[in-house]
Amino acid sequence: MVCCYLSSGETPTLTVQKLIPFQGDAQFSSEEIDKLEITITDVTSGKDYQLLSVRDGSYRNTSLIVEAGHEYSLYFIYDNVPLTSATTVPSVPQGVSFSSTTIEVMSFQPPMPMSKAPNDGIEISWTNDEGDYYIVEGKTYSTSPIMEVDDDEDMPSKSFKQN
Repeated sequence: MVCCYLSSGETPTLTVQKLIPFQGDAQFSSEEIDKLEITITDVTSGKDYQLLSVRDGSYRNTSLIVEAGHEYSLYFIYDNVPLTSATTVPSVPQGVSFSSTTIEVMSFQPPMPMSKAPNDGIEISWTNDEGDYYIVEGKTYSTSPIMEVDDDEDMPSKSFKQN
């Protein structure tokens, strides 16, 4: 499996992982994932970037700063099979607006039951004349998050609480 997000203005990290097949008679490649020769090409500028292994299947080249509107291609050989992909990085959306920039969630301590506070979420909008797709990322900021595992069917299997 190969995973890499190209975001304008950032240096990407590409990750290569071996998947474990469900078949008992599957044959595994002996190729080491930290010794691959991986190249990302900025097709628009014609410049090649050789990615260097960071460790555990992660590769980077800090000289590569992704630019909006540029086309990029990926190339490497794994287990004697050439692998390629290509994409164009969309421009940063214009006219972005948020109905709110934060959602506050009250913490609770057992045996106090968790109440369902009203939460309408956040609405995010932007001008999208080209019909491009964007990934919207939310972050949780906590000084000391604690992961909980709860068998209650109404709760997610893993959740965080504020200590």
